[in-house]
Amino acid sequence: MKTKKELQEHCQQYINSINLSQCNIWEKRFVNSCKEEDYQFNYYRNVFYKGYDEEKIPFRTIKELISAGANLPHILPKNYSQLLEQHLKQLKEISHTKGIYRIDVRKGIDLQEIAYDISDTMRAFFAAAAYGLTIDELIRGQYPDITSYYLSFTPVLTAAIQLGNPETIEAVKEVLTSENNVGILTQSLITAIESNNNEELHTLLLNVLRAAKLQEGLRQSIVECGNEYSLSFYKRMLDVITEEGLLRYSSVRRSVQTWAGIGYESVSDKDIKTIFEGIHLFLTHPEERVKAYTGPNALLVYIALYTAGVEDFSIAQRDALQLIDGDTPLQNRIAAIYYLDRSSHFKVTDHLEFFAKHLDDPFTKAFFIQQLSCTTREEKYEYGKVDRISGKQRELFQKFFDKIAKWEKEVKNNTDFTFKGFEWFNIRLSHEHFINALWVLASQMKTQETIDHILLEKMPNWGVHFIRYYNYSQEDEKKNPLYTFMKEYYPLGSPEARRQFLVKNIFGYEKEGFAFLLTFFYKEEFTTTDVKDIEKKLKSKVSDTRSNAVRVLLTLPYKQLKASCERLQTTKGDYITAALTELREGSKQLAKDFASTSEEANTTAPTTYPGAEGGYGLYKTGDIPTIKLSDPFLTENDSQSFLSKVFNKITGKNRADAGSVFTYTIDELRKLYTELEKIIEDNADKEYKNYWGGTQTIGDSYLSFTSDEHTLDTLPYPELWKGFLAAHPLKDEDLLGIDIMLSVLDDSYSTEFVELDADNYPFKNKKSIETWKYGSHFRLIVQALLNDLEKKTPSLLFSQAYSILALIFFHCPTNRYTRISSYGSDDDEHVFNSELFQTAMRYARNCWRNEEEFKLFADMSMAMYGKYAPIARLDKNLYYSYYTIDALILSRYNLQGYLSDDAFMELLLNDEGEELRNAGDYIYNTRGHRLTLQYEDDKNVDARYGKETYKNLERIINKIVQHLFKVEMTRFNAPTTASNIIIRISNAMVLQGAEYMVTAMKALGKDHLIASSYGTEKRAVLTDIIERTFPLETDTPEILKTIKDDRLLELAYFAPQWVPLIKAYLNWEGFDLAYYYFIAHTKEMGEDEKRAATALFTDLDPSDLADGAFDEKLFHEAYTVVGEKRFDLFYKAARYIGNSNYHSRARRFADTALGKIDEETITEQIHSKRNKDAVCSLGLIPDKSDKALQRRYQLIQAFLKESKQYGAQRQASEKRVCEIALLNLSRGAGYADPIQLTWRMESQQVTDNAAFLQGIDVEGYTLKLQLAEDGTNKLIIQQGEKVLKTVPAKIKKHPDYLNIAAMGKEWTKQRKRARTIMEDMMIRQTPLRPQDVKVIAENPIVSPMFRLLLLRQGTTTGFYTNEGLETLDGIQKMKADKPITIVHAQQLYADGTWSTWQNFVFNKKIVQPFKQIFREIYIPTPDEAEQNESLRYSGYQIQVKQAAAALRSRGWSADYEGGLRKLFYRKESLLNSMHKPTGLLLPMWKLPPLSVSTSHLHALTTD
Repeated sequence: MKTKKELQEHCQQYINSINLSQCNIWEKRFVNSCKEEDYQFNYYRNVFYKGYDEEKIPFRTIKELISAGANLPHILPKNYSQLLEQHLKQLKEISHTKGIYRIDVRKGIDLQEIAYDISDTMRAFFAAAAYGLTIDELIRGQYPDITSYYLSFTPVLTAAIQLGNPETIEAVKEVLTSENNVGILTQSLITAIESNNNEELHTLLLNVLRAAKLQEGLRQSIVECGNEYSLSFYKRMLDVITEEGLLRYSSVRRSVQTWAGIGYESVSDKDIKTIFEGIHLFLTHPEERVKAYTGPNALLVYIALYTAGVEDFSIAQRDALQLIDGDTPLQNRIAAIYYLDRSSHFKVTDHLEFFAKHLDDPFTKAFFIQQLSCTTREEKYEYGKVDRISGKQRELFQKFFDKIAKWEKEVKNNTDFTFKGFEWFNIRLSHEHFINALWVLASQMKTQETIDHILLEKMPNWGVHFIRYYNYSQEDEKKNPLYTFMKEYYPLGSPEARRQFLVKNIFGYEKEGFAFLLTFFYKEEFTTTDVKDIEKKLKSKVSDTRSNAVRVLLTLPYKQLKASCERLQTTKGDYITAALTELREGSKQLAKDFASTSEEANTTAPTTYPGAEGGYGLYKTGDIPTIKLSDPFLTENDSQSFLSKVFNKITGKNRADAGSVFTYTIDELRKLYTELEKIIEDNADKEYKNYWGGTQTIGDSYLSFTSDEHTLDTLPYPELWKGFLAAHPLKDEDLLGIDIMLSVLDDSYSTEFVELDADNYPFKNKKSIETWKYGSHFRLIVQALLNDLEKKTPSLLFSQAYSILALIFFHCPTNRYTRISSYGSDDDEHVFNSELFQTAMRYARNCWRNEEEFKLFADMSMAMYGKYAPIARLDKNLYYSYYTIDALILSRYNLQGYLSDDAFMELLLNDEGEELRNAGDYIYNTRGHRLTLQYEDDKNVDARYGKETYKNLERIINKIVQHLFKVEMTRFNAPTTASNIIIRISNAMVLQGAEYMVTAMKALGKDHLIASSYGTEKRAVLTDIIERTFPLETDTPEILKTIKDDRLLELAYFAPQWVPLIKAYLNWEGFDLAYYYFIAHTKEMGEDEKRAATALFTDLDPSDLADGAFDEKLFHEAYTVVGEKRFDLFYKAARYIGNSNYHSRARRFADTALGKIDEETITEQIHSKRNKDAVCSLGLIPDKSDKALQRRYQLIQAFLKESKQYGAQRQASEKRVCEIALLNLSRGAGYADPIQLTWRMESQQVTDNAAFLQGIDVEGYTLKLQLAEDGTNKLIIQQGEKVLKTVPAKIKKHPDYLNIAAMGKEWTKQRKRARTIMEDMMIRQTPLRPQDVKVIAENPIVSPMFRLLLLRQGTTTGFYTNEGLETLDGIQKMKADKPITIVHAQQLYADGTWSTWQNFVFNKKIVQPFKQIFREIYIPTPDEAEQNESLRYSGYQIQVKQAAAALRSRGWSADYEGGLRKLFYRKESLLNSMHKPTGLLLPMWKLPPLSVSTSHLHALTTD
């Protein structure tokens, strides 16, 4: 078999031999795409796409397409071209729907719809030819792993089998029948056989299916795609599945769901059986479909339609429409609608007259509107490129329009249309569906009435396609749907509708969209009512909305603007004064006619500050020095100059020369690499542990260090690499050039080419290049050497890095580089973003060691800034649209007198303050709401710069941020020139001193601080400022007197650094209690951060608090000490710091603890709404009597039991709720922990009803509950001495009988519950106090089970007896102060007593209530013990539903993000009545034992 390398070499030769001048456009795209992918086919490409734009296939038939060159005659061998042509002609026989939710549909071919499939087919033939693979090799699977999800050779094999050459058919037979490994049965071959009508091969493949036995993967490969290709094979496969009873296999059941288009939806085995039998029946006996259509089973109706569509979609579509049109049961019509919806081929616009007759049915109407809405995504509707209709069609459209418009008013937003008789049907209609549907009609009617209706809609922010302002692939404004709408349709509306559209919708657009719509305000004549609607926006809490309202008002004619201003002067509102000021600033005539009031005079800012063009009013612009460098490569340097020493290898030359860096050619380096590759391949299977603990092999695609020290000795198997270097020594001056070369030659996701016009530059004039499989291994070795060289001889690296920077600066003619990704994209970007530039800059920055080197580097940096920064700003498409200089370089340059303060500040503030943001990280650390200076710790100081450089940078930063603060304090509604910079510069925006905080709080006015926002909204900017203000030691509490108490509390929550001053100023008793009560219960923060903040006030774990735990003791103490009035102030202030759900939950808990919510209300909420917060609040009800506790305990247990009817995720969630509810209940009642409460409650239930054990008299009968030795109970009814077999009619409804019968059932539940609890305690190793053990042992229902379980106290292991623990050595007394656990088999294995105890139990014939001593355990191997997963059972197939059910019963859950998992929450170990939480860190032997795993589910366990 050829190697992958040989195939790639053949591919490269084959591609390069093609004469592109003869090729058609598709052939050229395939060839170029393959070159871009480094002569591979790893990524899917649709050849009918050019960039982002889909090209319409200008042909109607396959014949025309082939005539145009789709058979690729110029890039395929003749035999392959003929095979491709044959296969293209066969496409009409194949279903072209893909994916797990597919429904295979066969219909007349629409080339545009199957463009992807056609392209994929052409690409498969091209790949086979390029790799040089023969048909025989493809059949036998004799090729390495070169295919992927994006490449399948199925089309090639399909065509070859269809051709029917005897040798081809014989080769396929051998693969299917031979036991001598003559070939590999690939997925491509399986689907190729299924695609043909060769009955003999079908028989052989179905024989393989019969013999698959435990090979679920093989069975799935054959069955799941068996419906997509040949119908004859599909029908025969159904016969085999029936004959062999294969529906019992999960792979087949999953396949049935996939065929039917139900995918991974929840489908019962019964329904799967119905689906399969229906498919089998209806495909073999099509006449049976008619019976199904009139029958009562909607699922069979759907399957009948599905099978009709499998043969001919037009028939299925006809039948579905007839069902909707006929007098059939509603559920059958629903099934028909569902089929049309899932088919993805139904076009509602082709059947408008049909639906006109059925719009009285809500389900049909919902489907019609949804489908009509979907059509707006088509370009012709999105951009309104449709013709005007007339005549009867216009009447029909008007009828639709009127009905939909009427229904729109009646249907609530996001209404779900579901049907219990067919559970898979679900259509959700939202407001945008109606608008889109109406638009489809209005855009073609083009009447003022319909356009007015559209204009008068309040458009949602998302989902309405025809008024989108953005376009994913086009930047031209005219390509935006909104542009077309406003140009073509907006003018058709009435003046009133146009005005309403603008007023209602402009505030939903941001920036460019808003500015575009604003231009239309100048063209309309707005009424006073319209203007008043705009004025209302000035009361919005969002400053951006208020600012935009001012901009809209300023578009009005002056007469209206003046009238608006007059009204606003008498309007009350917190923001009106600022709006009036902004209006006068925007209109000179207003400013002249209206003098500001005294209040406005106080508001008006004395200064308006310029933006960057005017230095923000802080610095003089244009002071940045222009550094003119001489090209060192073209200069005969003075041998005494420092520059000449740097360029000592190239002085006297008159051409640029890269030889001082690149000492190897590519050919020379390839020889070295080849030697290294041999070493790697000879040792490819050697394993090692990387730094993160993962297992790798030497032959992996990348090499990793084994520790955080990056040296040769910390590479795996260092002797290999040292031996290589000993045989092929590298000089110091070789290393940097080799590293850079390997960055290009490495087989990575992208390859970069920087064009340098220099001699000895290895990549000169190269646009593509080979890549080396183990290039990254080689590079890591070189980087280890470079790390050592940087310490040993930094001057060498500096000179080489500077040489590269000089080459880029003077000899990169385009100032750009090309990056070719393996995904196929070819990007042309700025050279300063290239890896070559970044590498050179990094070594130059890190390796300068003296003043001369620093001056060279700083001058180069400044010169590059002058060259590249303007280029970067011009490129709006560039993600990194800036080029900056490191702030430390600027600071040192400034100290040396080369840079003025003005220039320094301009360089930091340019490009929206990008470098200022970076500079802040050098100076300030604000973690934990504490301000420290980074440079005060020597570890954070680069000694080359010295602390004076950092202090100088701090001086400039302070000067800038104090000025930015000053500018922002002039703000009314619209952002200032400083707003955007303030929100960007993060740590740099530090202000020290209370006066800044007080001023910012005053500027906030009556607005509140906000926890999350974006953009330059006023509250967001002020919150950001306030959170970064810090007190000085000289600040006193009196400075807070201008801030109201409630605002001070708000400040305390957002900026805890001010708490000491606030606390001192307010001087409230209990401040800390109330403050930290809300921090604990409402604030969203990291667990460690919250634990540190609240440790002195609550012992509850942050994860428990987040899930609903409540510290009732802390609450009552805080509430009592601070008083109701002040506590309410804390409550109101805390609402702004966290999730609203947390805050409302805290209010509910407080009200419950205070008795404001009674138990009846809480119980009703639990029963009717399954309200989780209500469950958690049960423990907070003031009545703590035993009877009340028992009642609430039973309610919690009932809630937990009822959760089993729901899915795994909800079960896990509700189980966690019950854990927290028991925690709250136990703490509120004074129990040490939930386990203690649990066993007390279970025991109390028996104690309180002990009379039932003795017997009670009811109407002459004696009733008693009789307990068996195992704890089970039976209700005995006696009349005298006679035991009755049935309940006498006389007492059946008697309250006493009902009570005792109910208690018997409760005790049965208790026994089951206790068994589950004890098994869970064993798994989690939950400790029990000895007194709790005694309570359990005295419970006659639970005790029999408990005494059969092996317990452990310290090192003593045994069964419980009244005298102590029965150990292997006799009875041992229990100690009163040590916890007891239920032993896990893993522990017995670990201490070597497992088999002994098994013999003990066996000999004594002890039958345990659950598997304990004979529990299966799977011991991790030494290698597995160091990993977080076991692949021991990788590849094993499991019965998914059975496995999921078993795992759910053991507390596992599954979700998309977390996968399959079981959570073990922290438990409190409480050995006495005091709350002393200890986080238990379980050792490996206490973790759940590993069980079965697959390649997808890495850690299933028995527990």
